[in-house]
Amino acid sequence: MVINGISVDQYHARQHKVTYGYPERDMSCEWPTGGPNPTFYRNLPGFETVGIEIIVEGSSHNEIRSSIRRLLNLFDAPYVNVSLDGGGNILGTLQNARSQEISINKWHKLTLSLRGIVYRRIVGYVKTSKRRTRRRNTTAVVSMSCSPAEMRSSVRRCWIPSCT
Repeated sequence: MVINGISVDQYHARQHKVTYGYPERDMSCEWPTGGPNPTFYRNLPGFETVGIEIIVEGSSHNEIRSSIRRLLNLFDAPYVNVSLDGGGNILGTLQNARSQEISINKWHKLTLSLRGIVYRRIVGYVKTSKRRTRRRNTTAVVSMSCSPAEMRSSVRRCWIPSCT
């Protein structure tokens, strides 16, 4: 797991479990006075709540608490870009964090609650093109990637205009 380009391995931590919530839907409507029907405006996808459990290991209680504090300091930015193990990315903010001691002086379970947009980075797609020869269709694989800044601007512009 990587948080804003920094691996959690530096803090003797590893991703344990991810729980995805359902995205909110923002649907605005009003019923004009004397009108026969209501007017519906937009049905935009909203933010999702994602729960992440992280196991933090250490040789002493103070070392584990120090690792947890340094790990939580990564979430001080207004938004974070979290790349999960097994694919998937989250662009969002930390809503809640709690720590639970599982084994005395061995490891703790850190439970994070993030609210944001879950997306997958585009690593490639197949484009079909037609040629003017006897062959029917040919395929070309094109690799694409986008930076977090491009992702934020596209999210702001296309998905959630109110998130400026």
